[in-house]
Amino acid sequence: MWRTHGAGHARTRGTDKRTTVLGFGPGSAAVLREVAAAYGDTGVRTCRVYAPYEGGARSGPGTAVVDDEGHAAAAYGTEAFSNTHTGTVIVVRPDHHLGLSAPADDAGSVHAYLRRLHGAGRPRNGSPALVDAARKG
Repeated sequence: MWRTHGAGHARTRGTDKRTTVLGFGPGSAAVLREVAAAYGDTGVRTCRVYAPYEGGARSGPGTAVVDDEGHAAAAYGTEAFSNTHTGTVIVVRPDHHLGLSAPADDAGSVHAYLRRLHGAGRPRNGSPALVDAARKG
C-alpha cells in the first residue's frame, strides 16, 4: 500500500530500500519492461498503476495495482488518467523521495536517472552491476 507524505515524498509500508519505478497509463508498459530487463532484482522494482477504466489483463513485469479512486495519480501529479495522455513514469528513490517524473515516451530520461543511481544495470552475463557510480567521486 502506498501512502504519501507531503509533496514529492512517498513511502511504502515496511523498510524496503529499493528504487521503485511506477508506470501510469498504457504508454508506460514499455519503459517498465525495459527497466525490469536492465535491472532485474538489483535494487530496482517496477509497478504498473492502472486507472479504473483500463480494462483487460494486468500483465508485465513487477507489481500491478489499480488506482480505483485516482489517489496515486493525484499524489504524483500525473495526467495518465486522461484518455488523451499516454502515461507518466515516476521514479521513487530508495529514501522514498520523488526522484524523477517523466512522460512515458521519454524512456531515455528514466534510464539516465537510474544509471546515476544504480550504474548501468545488470551486465549481459547476469551478475549484479556495480551500484551507484555517482557516489564514487
